[in-house]
Amino acid sequence: MNHSGPGSRSSLANRIERVEDAPGEVFLLPASVSSVTSFFASYTSVPDFEAGEEVIRDVTVAMLDKGTHTRDKLEIASLIENTGARLSFSNNGIRGTVSGKVLTPDLKLILSLMREQMQEPSFPEVELDRIKERFKAGIQQSMLNTGARASAALYSSMFKLPHPNYSIDPEKELSLLESISIEQVRKYHANKMNLRNWRMAFVGDLTRKDLADAGLDELQIVESSDIPKWDLVYPEKVSSGRLEFPLPDRDNLDVHMGHPVALYRTDPDYLSLSLGIFILGGNFSARLMQTVRDEMGLTYGVGSAMTGMGRHYNGLWRTNIALSSEKLEEGIQATIAELHRFIMDGVTEDEVSEKSETIAGSFKVGLSTTSSLAKSIVAIRQRGEELDYLDSFPDTIRSLSAGDVNRVIQKYLREDALTVSVAGTFPARSDSSE
Repeated sequence: MNHSGPGSRSSLANRIERVEDAPGEVFLLPASVSSVTSFFASYTSVPDFEAGEEVIRDVTVAMLDKGTHTRDKLEIASLIENTGARLSFSNNGIRGTVSGKVLTPDLKLILSLMREQMQEPSFPEVELDRIKERFKAGIQQSMLNTGARASAALYSSMFKLPHPNYSIDPEKELSLLESISIEQVRKYHANKMNLRNWRMAFVGDLTRKDLADAGLDELQIVESSDIPKWDLVYPEKVSSGRLEFPLPDRDNLDVHMGHPVALYRTDPDYLSLSLGIFILGGNFSARLMQTVRDEMGLTYGVGSAMTGMGRHYNGLWRTNIALSSEKLEEGIQATIAELHRFIMDGVTEDEVSEKSETIAGSFKVGLSTTSSLAKSIVAIRQRGEELDYLDSFPDTIRSLSAGDVNRVIQKYLREDALTVSVAGTFPARSDSSE
């Protein structure tokens, strides 16, 4: 059997085992790493966005490692540190995630700690106050960050509640944070973190017996649950224009411009459009960098991408550029002019061939560690795709033509629907009306 590399069918998809007797959807991929196992898990946790529950969710997840009903946070931290393991909890869109890395002989201990922290947290009230202060400092810092302000404004102008991509005004976020009680945290955990649609992947030096001995079946999960699907947001339903956020004493201004893209991550057009936008602004050899930076000398950095896309909600096409105050307007106009050329003229076969090879190569490199493989396996299954995707993706991206890409550029991208969001120290302006 040929195990020549990640791109071969036999080396990945054929080697991944579905652990049928495990709770939820669990996968195992043995790998040639001595005594080390990486794991990644995901579960559905959809907050009530209109009620600001995403702030409660973030605080709740941040409290998972602060103690359980049987161990305090210091004992948990000591056990993890003594084994040299890593274990962390976070959020990603409408899902909660768990990731870790451990010596395989310590897998049972770390999975036991994971289960305790997820299902039996003690939520000490003193820790709530500390986390709220930490979050408060982060929000206040983001209010002074030009990129964060421009980005948040763009998202909140594109999407309205209860869309997951809507960005809460930082002042409102501070108010919501301040009002969170320990009772709200416990209620959110009980109602929204019951491990619905659990998916988990293990990659490393382990066997089915190692998993069976690790006590994974002690996880209490909800086998299935409907996930809401948000209506697509179209560019014509969003008011385009310009948003400005003056911030003092900034050497550069951050400019973020974009509009919603009316497709889900699982739409057949997604791959062609993402390739096209990568040609436009995906790396240092992309068009925007070659023209706006290298030829015109207006910026050190400019890029373009689709962001915020999910299986259940759509995202946006976003172009970012950093500009000095004296080159602000010239830089914005030069960037929009390049976007105009991209939409009108499309891409060439040479560009498609070159960039598809770049993306295929990056995809393979992204599967070079046990951690990235575990995460990729879960992500692919979350999108409802078969694990063959791990092997077929490079050939799929290479099979796209300039015609495929140009069709979706014309279908989804609109220069006249762009919103431009700018944050930083603006140049002095004369008022021509006086």
